[in-house]
Amino acid sequence: DYQETQNYRAPVGAVEEVLAGVYAQVLGLARVGVDESFFELGGDSILSMQVVARARAAGVVCTPRDIFLE
Repeated sequence: DYQETQNYRAPVGAVEEVLAGVYAQVLGLARVGVDESFFELGGDSILSMQVVARARAAGVVCTPRDIFLE
């Protein structure tokens, strides 16, 4: 289970906190560290659009391309 990993690095700052929270919500996970890959955790192109919409609603502007370039 990835959540037991010793490599978890918590988000720092407002943007990282919003994005990590949105990733976790969209992926149905308890938490996502800043070094975690959205796609390796099970994300796909459709879910990336949900990330963008939720991030924008929280005040963080990004595009689906940004998610792919992480």
